[in-house]
Amino acid sequence: MISFRRFQRFTFVAMFAMVALLIAACNGGRVESTSSTGIDVAGTPDILIDNFNGVIEITTGDAGRVEAKATRFAPAGEEATLDSLDFVFSADATQVRGASQWVDGAQPATGAGIDLKLTVPAGANLEVRNGAGAIRYAGTPGGSTLTLATGSGDVTLNLPAATAFRVNAQAAIGSIDTNYPLAASRTSTGATLQGMMGDNPALAIDVATGNGKISLQRQAP
Repeated sequence: MISFRRFQRFTFVAMFAMVALLIAACNGGRVESTSSTGIDVAGTPDILIDNFNGVIEITTGDAGRVEAKATRFAPAGEEATLDSLDFVFSADATQVRGASQWVDGAQPATGAGIDLKLTVPAGANLEVRNGAGAIRYAGTPGGSTLTLATGSGDVTLNLPAATAFRVNAQAAIGSIDTNYPLAASRTSTGATLQGMMGDNPALAIDVATGNGKISLQRQAP
């Protein structure tokens, strides 16, 4: 379950990122640079993705590899900032980690970030944490955990019709929408959703946004 303390951290980062994006927009758009990377994995790995600002799109693919297309961006006229941004994979015996980072001691720059398009094995346990920006998941989760959390931005999940799961979703400020036979509860500023589809499902889905809309959708059979 995603803690309130993590919500506070996400919200702080999100406020910084929203101000940064407004400044970038006033300066006339952004510059971009795109690269691709990946890492070979064995079995059904635990995967953790950390990003500080940008949109994250996730699909599922074949076993054996995690792929990422990373689009670095910065305000128009700040091309040099792109060289200070990177997305890298690392792995140990228990986990594969992908992280956006500032390289060579560079200081975080206003209005900069990385948009990610990820392909992960369907059987992986996946946790995605985004400081600010939308998260979109469309795939076939086959592991036991799927966690998606952003400090500010919408979170969208599109799941195959036959997927069985338990879900715990929290929008601190915002709303929750679903076409499953599950009912969200309103709070003073947001909404929560807890429920289960199927008998004794192995998959636990945790979703959170500090400020945004959560959409949990069942694909047509």
